[in-house]
Amino acid sequence: MSGHERMSAAFRCGADERPKASTDRELRTVTAIDRALVYFERSPEPYAMLMLDVMRRRFRISSFDDALARYDQFLAEDSPRRPILRIFRRIADYDNVLQPGDDAAVRTQVDRLIVPALYCDRKPPPGDYAAQLQQANGAGEYQRTHALLSLQWLRENRCAMPVSADFESALIDGVAQLIKVDGTVTDLELEAAGFLYAYGHGDRVDAAFIDEALASQNSDGGWLLSNTEQPGSDWHATTTATYLLLHAYCGKRDYPPMLAPGP
Repeated sequence: MSGHERMSAAFRCGADERPKASTDRELRTVTAIDRALVYFERSPEPYAMLMLDVMRRRFRISSFDDALARYDQFLAEDSPRRPILRIFRRIADYDNVLQPGDDAAVRTQVDRLIVPALYCDRKPPPGDYAAQLQQANGAGEYQRTHALLSLQWLRENRCAMPVSADFESALIDGVAQLIKVDGTVTDLELEAAGFLYAYGHGDRVDAAFIDEALASQNSDGGWLLSNTEQPGSDWHATTTATYLLLHAYCGKRDYPPMLAPGP
Protein backbone atom coordinates (compact mmCIF):
# COMPACT_ATOMS: atom_id res chain seq x y z
CA MET A 1 0.00 0.00 0.00
CA SER A 2 1.43 3.39 -1.00
CA GLY A 3 1.69 6.37 1.33
CA HIS A 4 -1.09 8.18 -0.54
CA GLU A 5 -3.38 5.16 -0.16
CA ARG A 6 -2.67 5.02 3.57
CA MET A 7 -3.77 8.65 3.84
CA SER A 8 -7.00 8.13 1.89
CA ALA A 9 -9.18 8.09 5.03
CA ALA A 10 -7.59 11.18 6.64
CA PHE A 11 -10.29 13.55 5.40
CA ARG A 12 -13.39 13.81 3.25
CA CYS A 13 -14.83 16.66 1.20
CA GLY A 14 -17.97 17.67 3.04
CA ALA A 15 -20.24 14.64 3.02
CA ASP A 16 -18.48 13.18 -0.03
CA GLU A 17 -15.49 10.94 -0.40
CA ARG A 18 -12.57 13.06 -1.43
CA PRO A 19 -11.56 12.61 -5.07
CA LYS A 20 -8.40 10.67 -5.73
CA ALA A 21 -5.33 12.84 -6.18
CA SER A 22 -4.34 12.77 -9.84
CA THR A 23 -2.12 15.81 -10.42
CA ASP A 24 1.22 16.68 -8.89
CA ARG A 25 -0.34 19.61 -7.01
CA GLU A 26 -3.08 17.38 -5.61
CA LEU A 27 -0.56 14.77 -4.47
CA ARG A 28 1.55 17.46 -2.79
CA THR A 29 -1.56 18.93 -1.15
CA VAL A 30 -2.60 15.58 0.32
CA THR A 31 0.93 15.04 1.64
CA ALA A 32 1.00 18.54 3.18
CA ILE A 33 -2.36 18.04 4.89
CA ASP A 34 -1.28 14.69 6.30
CA ARG A 35 1.89 16.26 7.74
CA ALA A 36 -0.15 19.12 9.22
CA LEU A 37 -2.48 16.67 10.99
CA VAL A 38 0.57 15.23 12.77
CA TYR A 39 1.62 18.75 13.82
CA PHE A 40 -1.71 19.30 15.58
CA GLU A 41 -1.28 16.23 17.77
CA ARG A 42 0.93 18.36 20.00
CA SER A 43 -0.53 21.85 19.57
CA PRO A 44 -0.63 23.71 22.91
CA GLU A 45 -2.97 26.52 21.77
CA PRO A 46 -6.66 26.39 22.72
CA TYR A 47 -7.87 28.52 19.81
CA ALA A 48 -6.32 26.02 17.43
CA MET A 49 -8.69 23.42 18.88
CA LEU A 50 -11.71 25.44 17.75
CA MET A 51 -10.45 25.50 14.16
CA LEU A 52 -9.71 21.78 14.39
CA ASP A 53 -13.36 21.28 15.32
CA VAL A 54 -14.41 23.32 12.29
CA MET A 55 -12.20 21.12 10.10
CA ARG A 56 -13.57 17.99 11.79
CA ARG A 57 -17.12 18.91 10.81
CA ARG A 58 -16.32 20.23 7.33
CA PHE A 59 -13.85 17.53 6.31
CA ARG A 60 -14.78 14.58 8.55
CA ILE A 61 -11.32 14.38 10.17
CA SER A 62 -11.72 11.75 12.86
CA SER A 63 -8.37 12.55 14.47
CA PHE A 64 -9.91 15.89 15.52
CA ASP A 65 -12.89 14.28 17.29
CA ASP A 66 -11.47 15.28 20.66
CA ALA A 67 -10.80 18.92 19.70
CA LEU A 68 -13.59 20.37 21.86
CA ALA A 69 -12.63 18.16 24.80
CA ARG A 70 -9.06 19.40 24.48
CA TYR A 71 -10.34 22.97 24.36
CA ASP A 72 -12.38 22.41 27.50
CA GLN A 73 -9.25 21.25 29.30
CA PHE A 74 -7.75 24.69 28.68
CA LEU A 75 -11.02 26.32 29.74
CA ALA A 76 -10.98 24.45 33.03
CA GLU A 77 -7.65 26.01 33.98
CA ASP A 78 -7.64 28.99 36.34
CA SER A 79 -6.60 31.63 33.83
CA PRO A 80 -7.57 35.23 33.04
CA ARG A 81 -8.31 33.98 29.51
CA ARG A 82 -11.31 31.94 30.65
CA PRO A 83 -14.01 34.55 29.83
CA ILE A 84 -12.85 35.07 26.24
CA LEU A 85 -12.27 31.34 25.79
CA ARG A 86 -15.81 30.77 27.01
CA ILE A 87 -17.14 33.29 24.47
CA PHE A 88 -15.43 31.69 21.47
CA ARG A 89 -16.41 28.20 22.54
CA ARG A 90 -19.65 28.78 20.67
CA ILE A 91 -17.82 28.09 17.43
CA ALA A 92 -17.93 24.42 18.48
CA ASP A 93 -21.09 24.37 20.62
CA TYR A 94 -24.29 26.13 19.55
CA ASP A 95 -25.71 25.93 23.09
CA ASN A 96 -22.57 27.33 24.68
CA VAL A 97 -23.32 28.95 28.06
CA LEU A 98 -21.79 32.27 29.06
CA GLN A 99 -21.37 33.71 32.52
CA PRO A 100 -22.25 37.22 33.69
CA GLY A 101 -19.45 39.61 32.88
CA ASP A 102 -17.91 37.56 30.07
CA ASP A 103 -18.65 40.36 27.57
CA ALA A 104 -16.03 42.52 29.27
CA ALA A 105 -13.36 40.22 27.84
CA VAL A 106 -14.15 41.37 24.28
CA ARG A 107 -11.48 44.05 24.00
CA THR A 108 -9.53 43.84 20.74
CA GLN A 109 -10.81 45.42 17.54
CA VAL A 110 -10.99 42.06 15.81
CA ASP A 111 -12.92 40.45 18.67
CA ARG A 112 -15.36 43.38 18.81
CA LEU A 113 -15.98 42.81 15.11
CA ILE A 114 -16.61 39.06 15.08
CA VAL A 115 -18.29 38.38 18.44
CA PRO A 116 -21.53 40.21 17.48
CA ALA A 117 -21.77 37.93 14.43
CA LEU A 118 -21.04 34.86 16.54
CA TYR A 119 -24.00 35.63 18.82
CA CYS A 120 -26.23 37.62 16.47
CA ASP A 121 -29.09 35.12 16.82
CA ARG A 122 -29.10 35.69 20.59
CA LYS A 123 -28.44 39.42 20.63
CA PRO A 124 -28.74 41.82 17.68
CA PRO A 125 -25.44 43.43 16.64
CA PRO A 126 -24.98 47.09 17.63
CA GLY A 127 -26.69 49.77 15.59
CA ASP A 128 -23.40 50.90 14.03
CA TYR A 129 -22.34 47.40 13.06
CA ALA A 130 -22.48 48.12 9.32
CA ALA A 131 -20.18 51.09 9.87
CA GLN A 132 -17.81 48.88 11.86
CA LEU A 133 -17.63 46.39 9.01
CA GLN A 134 -16.98 49.17 6.51
CA GLN A 135 -14.27 50.62 8.72
CA ALA A 136 -12.66 47.19 9.05
CA ASN A 137 -12.55 46.78 5.29
CA GLY A 138 -10.89 50.17 4.97
CA ALA A 139 -8.35 49.29 7.68
CA GLY A 140 -7.20 46.25 5.71
CA GLU A 141 -5.11 43.34 6.96
CA TYR A 142 -6.69 41.21 9.71
CA GLN A 143 -9.59 43.58 10.24
CA ARG A 144 -10.56 43.08 6.59
CA THR A 145 -10.31 39.29 6.73
CA HIS A 146 -12.35 39.22 9.93
CA ALA A 147 -15.01 41.43 8.38
CA LEU A 148 -15.47 38.65 5.81
CA LEU A 149 -15.53 36.07 8.60
CA SER A 150 -18.22 38.14 10.30
CA LEU A 151 -20.39 37.99 7.17
CA GLN A 152 -19.86 34.23 7.10
CA TRP A 153 -21.08 33.87 10.69
CA LEU A 154 -23.99 36.27 10.19
CA ARG A 155 -25.11 34.13 7.29
CA GLU A 156 -24.67 30.86 9.16
CA ASN A 157 -26.60 32.20 12.16
CA ARG A 158 -29.37 33.29 9.75
CA CYS A 159 -29.14 36.90 10.85
CA ALA A 160 -30.00 39.89 8.70
CA MET A 161 -27.07 41.08 6.63
CA PRO A 162 -26.33 44.66 7.78
CA VAL A 163 -24.45 45.64 4.62
CA SER A 164 -25.36 45.89 0.94
CA ALA A 165 -24.49 43.41 -1.79
CA ASP A 166 -22.16 46.05 -3.25
CA PHE A 167 -20.22 46.23 0.01
CA GLU A 168 -20.06 42.45 0.20
CA SER A 169 -18.59 42.34 -3.31
CA ALA A 170 -16.10 45.09 -2.47
CA LEU A 171 -15.05 43.24 0.68
CA ILE A 172 -14.44 40.04 -1.26
CA ASP A 173 -12.32 42.04 -3.73
CA GLY A 174 -10.40 43.63 -0.86
CA VAL A 175 -9.64 40.30 0.81
CA ALA A 176 -8.44 38.87 -2.51
CA GLN A 177 -6.10 41.83 -2.90
CA LEU A 178 -4.33 40.87 0.32
CA ILE A 179 -2.91 37.77 -1.39
CA LYS A 180 0.28 38.21 -3.43
CA VAL A 181 2.23 35.67 -5.45
CA ASP A 182 5.68 37.02 -4.68
CA GLY A 183 7.64 34.23 -3.01
CA THR A 184 6.63 35.30 0.50
CA VAL A 185 3.79 33.46 2.25
CA THR A 186 2.33 35.15 5.32
CA ASP A 187 -0.24 34.18 7.89
CA LEU A 188 -2.45 37.04 6.70
CA GLU A 189 -2.38 35.74 3.12
CA LEU A 190 -3.16 32.19 4.25
CA GLU A 191 -6.08 33.46 6.31
CA ALA A 192 -7.40 35.62 3.46
CA ALA A 193 -7.26 32.70 1.04
CA GLY A 194 -8.88 30.27 3.50
CA PHE A 195 -11.72 32.67 4.31
CA LEU A 196 -12.35 33.27 0.59
CA TYR A 197 -12.67 29.54 0.01
CA ALA A 198 -14.97 29.20 3.02
CA TYR A 199 -17.16 32.02 1.70
CA GLY A 200 -17.48 30.32 -1.67
CA HIS A 201 -14.98 32.45 -3.57
CA GLY A 202 -11.96 30.19 -3.81
CA ASP A 203 -11.78 31.11 -7.49
CA ARG A 204 -10.26 34.41 -6.33
CA VAL A 205 -7.17 32.57 -5.04
CA ASP A 206 -4.44 32.11 -7.64
CA ALA A 207 -3.31 28.48 -7.94
CA ALA A 208 0.27 29.77 -7.88
CA PHE A 209 -0.32 30.94 -4.31
CA ILE A 210 -1.35 27.40 -3.34
CA ASP A 211 1.98 26.22 -4.79
CA GLU A 212 3.81 28.79 -2.68
CA ALA A 213 1.92 27.70 0.43
CA LEU A 214 2.84 24.07 -0.21
CA ALA A 215 6.49 24.96 -0.72
CA SER A 216 6.64 26.94 2.53
CA GLN A 217 5.57 24.11 4.86
CA ASN A 218 8.15 23.26 7.51
CA SER A 219 9.55 19.82 8.23
CA ASP A 220 7.41 19.56 11.39
CA GLY A 221 4.23 19.96 9.32
CA GLY A 222 3.61 23.57 10.32
CA TRP A 223 4.00 27.01 8.79
CA LEU A 224 5.73 30.19 9.93
CA LEU A 225 3.90 33.49 10.37
CA SER A 226 5.93 34.44 7.31
CA ASN A 227 8.31 32.23 5.38
CA THR A 228 10.92 34.99 5.67
CA GLU A 229 10.92 34.66 9.48
CA GLN A 230 12.65 32.21 11.78
CA PRO A 231 12.40 30.08 13.83
CA GLY A 232 9.56 27.66 14.48
CA SER A 233 6.12 26.92 13.16
CA ASP A 234 3.20 29.02 14.38
CA TRP A 235 -0.13 27.50 15.42
CA HIS A 236 -2.23 30.20 13.72
CA ALA A 237 -0.39 30.08 10.42
CA THR A 238 -0.62 26.29 10.50
CA THR A 239 -4.38 26.26 11.14
CA THR A 240 -5.02 28.80 8.38
CA ALA A 241 -2.76 26.93 5.94
CA THR A 242 -4.35 23.56 6.69
CA TYR A 243 -7.85 24.98 6.37
CA LEU A 244 -6.90 26.59 3.06
CA LEU A 245 -5.38 23.41 1.63
CA LEU A 246 -8.39 21.30 2.60
CA HIS A 247 -10.72 23.71 0.83
CA ALA A 248 -8.40 24.10 -2.15
CA TYR A 249 -8.21 20.33 -2.59
CA CYS A 250 -11.93 19.69 -2.18
CA GLY A 251 -13.18 22.72 -4.13
CA LYS A 252 -16.64 24.25 -3.98
CA ARG A 253 -19.11 21.90 -2.27
CA ASP A 254 -21.92 21.88 0.26
CA TYR A 255 -20.03 21.98 3.54
CA PRO A 256 -21.37 21.97 7.07
CA PRO A 257 -21.21 25.49 8.54
CA MET A 258 -18.12 26.79 10.26
CA LEU A 259 -20.23 27.33 13.36
CA ALA A 260 -21.65 24.34 15.21
CA PRO A 261 -25.22 24.02 13.93
CA GLY A 262 -28.23 24.74 16.09
CA PRO A 263 -31.65 23.08 16.11
